[in-house]
Amino acid sequence: PNSSLLSSVSSFLSDYLTPSHPLAHPISATVSTWGTENTTLGSYSYVNPTTPRTAHASLASPVGKVLWAGEATHSTHFQTVHGAIETGWREAERILGWKN
Repeated sequence: PNSSLLSSVSSFLSDYLTPSHPLAHPISATVSTWGTENTTLGSYSYVNPTTPRTAHASLASPVGKVLWAGEATHSTHFQTVHGAIETGWREAERILGWKN
């Protein structure tokens, strides 16, 4: 399954970025089944009255070249699918903005 995933992702990225782009050929992938995991069952973040206002920004802060995406890192659309999608775009834009 991971080899077919890598092949599909490489094909998509090659079309989107060009085949010669350094990010067009990932070397590994990890598949998550969070929607069917017995311990999570598709969980999402929860904000309570004592959650610091800076929590989402803190979660979104890169740690070196490790980037964080997901609905919990969105400043206004946490707990939503579109928040998760937008943070993926945010981090993709960050990567594309990096200079070697």
